[in-house]
Amino acid sequence: MTLPSIPSAAPRRPDAKIFALVLLAAVSSASAQTAAAAEKTTTPPDSAVTLTPFEVNSDRDTGFAAASSLAGGRLASDLRDTPAAFSVINREFIEALNLTDLMQAQNWATGSTFQSDIGTNNFTTFTVRYNSRGVSAGQQLRNFFPVNSDNDSYALERYDFGRGANSIVFGNGSLGGVSSSTTKRARTDRAFQDVKLTAGSFSMMRATIDVNQPINDKVALRVAGVAQHGLGWRQKEFEKRKGVFATTTLRPFQNTVVRLEAEAINREINQPINNLQDQLSGWNGSTTFATPAALNGASAAQITALQAQGVARRGANYNVYDPYNGFNAISSYTNEPISVGGGTTATTPIAGFVSGSNAAFGLTNT
Repeated sequence: MTLPSIPSAAPRRPDAKIFALVLLAAVSSASAQTAAAAEKTTTPPDSAVTLTPFEVNSDRDTGFAAASSLAGGRLASDLRDTPAAFSVINREFIEALNLTDLMQAQNWATGSTFQSDIGTNNFTTFTVRYNSRGVSAGQQLRNFFPVNSDNDSYALERYDFGRGANSIVFGNGSLGGVSSSTTKRARTDRAFQDVKLTAGSFSMMRATIDVNQPINDKVALRVAGVAQHGLGWRQKEFEKRKGVFATTTLRPFQNTVVRLEAEAINREINQPINNLQDQLSGWNGSTTFATPAALNGASAAQITALQAQGVARRGANYNVYDPYNGFNAISSYTNEPISVGGGTTATTPIAGFVSGSNAAFGLTNT
C-alpha cells in the first residue's frame, strides 16, 4: 500500500519590516530611559521646595476657601486632614465683606453668637463678646499668643476660629474654643501698594494703606496703616481708630527666616450704657405725697404696705447736685418717695398679679 506523500512546509523567515519596527521601538525606549535617567541625575538636590510645618502659606487658598491652618494642632495641616472643628476667614473673605475687626469676623464663623454689650465692658479693656456653640469663647490670640485687642483687620491675613474643645491642640484652649489672627508678612518676591477708602452708615469713614517693598531677595519691609471714625445709633456714641503696623522679613541663610513686627494703635470708644428700667408699672396711680422727704422716719410696716401700692423710698446718702432754679447746691434725696416697677417685691403687682409666697417673678428694677 502506497501512502500519498504530503509536501513538507518550508520554514518561514520573520518578516524584515516587522523586525525593523521592533528594533526601532526598542532603541527609542532605551533612549527615553537614558534621557530620563540623565535628567534625574542632573537635577540639583536642593531645588525642592520644603514648607515649614510651623507656617501657613496663604498662597494655596482658593477664593474664600483656605487650604491649611495651624489652629488644629499648631502644625500646618490641610483642613481636610485636621481632626478639629474650626472656621477660617481668609483675606479675600475679609476684603469682600469689608470686615474690620474680630467681632465682625465672628459673625461669619460657624456656631458663633454675638453677646450684646450695653457698654459696661468699655470701662476696662476689650473682652471676648461672642459664644461658640453656646459657650463663651476663650481669650483671643494673635499669632497664637494671647492679646487683649479687637484685632483690627488692616494688619491681618486671616482669622481662625476654633469651635469647642480640642484634644490635639497645645497652647491656649478652652471649652468654647479660641480665635486667633495671623498678621501680614513682608514678602521678598514682589512689591505692591494698596489703598482703600470706605464709607458707611452713621458717618463712618475708614482708610487703610498697605505697602510691601522687597529690598533684595533676602530682605523685605511691609507697612500698613488705618484711620477710622464713625458715630453710632445712640446719641454721643462714637469710635475712632488710628494705627500703624510694620514688619520685616530677613532670610540670612537658605533655611533661616527671621521676622520682626511691631504695631501701635489707638482706639477711642464712647458707647453709652443702656439701662432700660421699669420704675413705674407697679405704681397704683393714686398714692401721692406732698413733701419731698415724706417717708423720712417711716416704719417697716408702712414701707411694706406702700410696696403693695407700688411705692418705695430712696436709700441713704442719695445726694443730688442741682445747679438750676437758683439753688446751685447739693440736696439730700434720702427717703424721697419713688414709684417702682411691677413685680419688684412680693406684694408689688404686675398686670394685676403678685408673687406673694410663690417664687418671685425674677424682675430687677434697680
